[in-house]
Amino acid sequence: MSLAACGGAPKSEESGASPAASPEKVELRVAWWGGEARHKLWNETLDKFQEKYPHITLKREYTDINAFFDKLNTQMAAGSAPDVMTMARKRSSDYVQRGQLLPLDDLIASKAIDVSDFSQPVLDSGKLNGKTYMISIGTIASATFYNADLFKRVGVSPPRFDWTWDEFVAKVIELQEALKKNGITDVWATGDYGGDEYEFRAFFLGRGKDLFSPDGKLGFDRQDLIDWLSLWDKLRKAGVTPPPEVQAEYPSEIPEQGMFARGKVAMLMRPSNQFNANQQAMKDEIDLVRVPAGTDRTKGQDLDGTHISIYAKTKHPKEAALLINYLLNDPDSAKILKIEYGPVGSRKMNDLIKPLLKPAEVKSLEFVQKVSDIARAPNLSPTGGAEIVKQIKLANEAVAFKKKSVEQAVDDFFKEAERILK
Repeated sequence: MSLAACGGAPKSEESGASPAASPEKVELRVAWWGGEARHKLWNETLDKFQEKYPHITLKREYTDINAFFDKLNTQMAAGSAPDVMTMARKRSSDYVQRGQLLPLDDLIASKAIDVSDFSQPVLDSGKLNGKTYMISIGTIASATFYNADLFKRVGVSPPRFDWTWDEFVAKVIELQEALKKNGITDVWATGDYGGDEYEFRAFFLGRGKDLFSPDGKLGFDRQDLIDWLSLWDKLRKAGVTPPPEVQAEYPSEIPEQGMFARGKVAMLMRPSNQFNANQQAMKDEIDLVRVPAGTDRTKGQDLDGTHISIYAKTKHPKEAALLINYLLNDPDSAKILKIEYGPVGSRKMNDLIKPLLKPAEVKSLEFVQKVSDIARAPNLSPTGGAEIVKQIKLANEAVAFKKKSVEQAVDDFFKEAERILK
């Protein structure tokens, strides 16, 4: 879908936007993915941009995420990609290797794109090979959601914010015993997240490792995976997770249909941007802490989100930078997009929109702000990375359904991984 819009006089002094670019008439193509609600927000904020900079006409292209990247790949191959586009980290490396994204470092150094209010980990999430090719327009971080009201009802203290995996194990066992003492026999302390990418990646990060190495190999070793699968095997045997056949009945990707929202588990590990949807689906008050960390409590917190990039062949890099700076730092844009993609990098803009947010959205925003200085963006997934993630999930399921021992599942995984990453 493609639309063009135009507007009135500039208002950069009123809104704090960047100084206007050249008055020469310019047309920029802007592309993003999402559903209808997101498209409406984008069109509203881009209309505001054109009111401020009437010499720039924006042609707008948007679709759902799968069609977006299919179309973008075709456009890149033809040399006709949009000037400005939203970008996913895990999809970015191929574009960078082919020289299709513009390095943004000079534009940042000149303050054409002002990121002086961003934390370093948020900035680093847009770097590949030491250069900045994209900037976050919304940050997410892995978190543990917990049913705060349920914890109170059974007399268990909430988890500490920077807990470790050992403390997580102790806490869920304590909680399960308290549930039993209170006559609650149809609720488990936690779901089984042994096969979830965000969680096993956090476990590896907590050990100073990663899911993948910078050169596209595995970033962890055999003992790491043994320890990870053994942790969840121990919890299943302790009765603190639902039986695998029960958990399989609940779709984890739909909050209102998941075990957490339906009151079947007391904890849920998910990206922070899913917190508000889970709260809206529940009557009980919920809260969030970090995914458990390594033993030193500093490692293990990841950082991800949606980024924005400029096409390497754009004829209008200054105007493209002007648009990105508007999206990152202009109060009008911040008030429209809010935390559509998660909290933005600018602390100033987050403080501006906080009074406009729902209580659960404020919790999510403050969580990301709290962890952004200690978090790190994981290494990018290589070709075959999605299959590696699938194989770890299958290994966890094989142990859960008692089809394999932990050691057998790990041995089989590494055989498959060697084949996949050849």
